Amino acid sequence: AAAISIIGGTPDPRAQASGVFRHGRSGLALDVQVPFLRDGKTATTSVYVFSQDGVATIATNGKPDAALTYSLDYPPTADESTMVEAAALPLALHANPAKIAVIGWGSGLTVHSLMGSPAPRQVDAIEIEAAMVAGARLFGPRVQRAYTDPRVNIHVDDARTFFATGARRYDVIISEPSNPWVSGVASLFTREFYAIAARHLNDDGLLVQWLHTYEIDDALLATMIAALTAEFPHIELFLTNDTDLIFIAGKQPIKALDWSNIAASRLDPELKRLGVASAQDMQLRRIGSRRLLQTYARLYGAEPHSDFYPVVSLNAPRTRFRDDRAITLQTLVVNGMPVLDILEGRVPPAAGSFSPDRVSFFTRQYHLAAMLQAALRSRELAPKLLQDADAKVYVQSLETLFNLDRGPLRDSDVQRWSQALAVVANGSLGLLPAQDQHGVWINPGWISDAEALPAKAREVLAAYAAAAAREPEAMRSAAVQALTDSQGVLDDNCREQLLIIAQLGAIGSGDLAGVTQINTQFGEQVPVSAYRYAIRGFLLAWVDQDAMAE
Repeated sequence: AAAISIIGGTPDPRAQASGVFRHGRSGLALDVQVPFLRDGKTATTSVYVFSQDGVATIATNGKPDAALTYSLDYPPTADESTMVEAAALPLALHANPAKIAVIGWGSGLTVHSLMGSPAPRQVDAIEIEAAMVAGARLFGPRVQRAYTDPRVNIHVDDARTFFATGARRYDVIISEPSNPWVSGVASLFTREFYAIAARHLNDDGLLVQWLHTYEIDDALLATMIAALTAEFPHIELFLTNDTDLIFIAGKQPIKALDWSNIAASRLDPELKRLGVASAQDMQLRRIGSRRLLQTYARLYGAEPHSDFYPVVSLNAPRTRFRDDRAITLQTLVVNGMPVLDILEGRVPPAAGSFSPDRVSFFTRQYHLAAMLQAALRSRELAPKLLQDADAKVYVQSLETLFNLDRGPLRDSDVQRWSQALAVVANGSLGLLPAQDQHGVWINPGWISDAEALPAKAREVLAAYAAAAAREPEAMRSAAVQALTDSQGVLDDNCREQLLIIAQLGAIGSGDLAGVTQINTQFGEQVPVSAYRYAIRGFLLAWVDQDAMAE
């Protein structure tokens, strides 16, 4: 009976590693191999391999914590971009990152990446589950330095206990725990924990904090960001792929990226594989600073997440099962209008100056913007544009613009024309710098006879041209002119863009009261779209923050 139980009663490892609670699938596919499955002290750790894709995943209780290809011959996973860039950023931002702590082992790729540089002299890796460290060995050469480099010390311990039991100080602390909806993990995203981290950092030290925007909503994300901004006076935010955020926080101003430390390391080839070949490529992934994050928290009325008010522990499981998405921070960059250019002085990279990368959401959008502008200049839909999956939404609008331009644009055509115009502007106007806008939105050469256009169409083009040139006063005056008597004449998407352009113009001109005035005058007339409702609220929250500061 014992023999039969041992042999015949063993559960299918594909079922044990499936994470049925998360996706509803009671087992992994039959072609998936599970070479590692171990019950640890805190969780069941598994490693499973998708042979066809060349991807291996390490999971706790069926919840994937990291996925990477077991060979560099395969395209990189989204997780790889996060883990490698979490190591690269402090190496490029800290003058002497000699002593580093890493919270959360995961696949071991972050520690492996750190060890590709000669700069770190000691790395303390803190992982609560010993089975995780054992399982990640199966990633082999992809994480080899994490296990063989003598500079690495692995501590099987709870992170807060580890820091509480010693007066260690670090140049860099990298925090990559599991998702905050996992039981017990949310305590690593509280104001109290960030205070602990700050005490264990040297004066010029950096905290590198990972957070996700999937399976969570903006309100909960904002509480954790509010906790971080409450303890650190200087923060920079980057987006590594579509959904993973990396915050760089410090007690002192964070210096510019110095890529010389990266170029001289063994980390450089792996970053180039991810499309990060220079500081310019990394800068492209930047979202904004602490002030932007404070406005974001203010927009959602977020109080700092605290050990004493564990709202994330209580509410994150709900957002997980609803499969919510926090999209506001990404939308600030790709909403179509130059929001961060005006608010934070952001200067977008020039077209063609950054490396191709299908993993980075921002990089894909920048390449698409360049293709849209090329199509407008040539009045042709290139095969590459037609084949791009992200471009499908724009192709029909481009064709509409080109067809309407073959003859005189009648007043009755303006609404359809403005609808197509707004779609194309959304994908190209705000993403590329002013010098790339000539012939497209500044003095548009793709329009046969701009002077023959109806008056309202000319007013819209004037507002877009001012936004493309990043000229605040012209943005405000031209957009207000175009908005006046536009109801029923212009498409609502176009009118909402004009409203944002006008308010940005007022902010850029230093007229904070003007933002509220413009919103009072036109806000109720312009329907709020699901795509831009957060942007419209963000601009008002930005103004309120400035008014309070004054």
